[in-house]
Amino acid sequence: MLKGCPITNLLGERAFGDLDFDFQKRRHTSLHHRSSVHMFRKNHLAEWTTQQENYSSLMLLARKMGPVLRKKHKENEEKVLKTLRERQVQNELEKKEKELKAVEDICKLPLHKKMKRGANNENFSEDSDERTEEESDEEANTAANFIFQFSQQGQWVAVYFDNTFYVGQVITVHSPVKAHVKFLTVCAARTSCYRWPLFEDIAETESKFVFRWDFDVVPAAGGRLWDVPDNGSIKKAYQRLKSSI
Repeated sequence: MLKGCPITNLLGERAFGDLDFDFQKRRHTSLHHRSSVHMFRKNHLAEWTTQQENYSSLMLLARKMGPVLRKKHKENEEKVLKTLRERQVQNELEKKEKELKAVEDICKLPLHKKMKRGANNENFSEDSDERTEEESDEEANTAANFIFQFSQQGQWVAVYFDNTFYVGQVITVHSPVKAHVKFLTVCAARTSCYRWPLFEDIAETESKFVFRWDFDVVPAAGGRLWDVPDNGSIKKAYQRLKSSI
């Protein structure tokens, strides 16, 4: 049985090479057409059919079954794509649920435990084992944000979401724990520089995800960009929150 097997894998490599060339040459060809052409060539069907006595009937049957096979292949391809989309959506949902659960778990802790957990993950310098007064104030502000409540429109907030944080402005307050926030996007040039995105990014936000608020956001040159002077402390507060989860 092994006598008929090829010694090398050149046959398979050539087949993959032809397929790769076909993808480059016919970018929009359907899978049905692509597989049919390759099967026809690799199996030498042209030579085989011309040697058959019922050549005409074989060609007639092939033309008749062509639309049926094309429809079947299209349905199978749609099923595969649908399965891939469902898996992708499911993975995204599981990821978001995991992140939300982690935040909710830390929010259920007493306030002093949240501060303690944040302190245990703090990196101390080699020169001193004590935090500066500014760092202590930042940590207290971070912990206090877990009891933040929306109170007024126009308020600037930093929101923990999707494993990162966003800076935005409250535009509609529905309740102390829920509001619509319009978010800025970070500029490419500077991390402390923000701008309004081309398409408005407005989302309903819960107060439990707000970890900093009432910081200054000042217009930069031209009025199109916005500077956040406290951006460094906001990042540190976010890192403490992230390390405590």
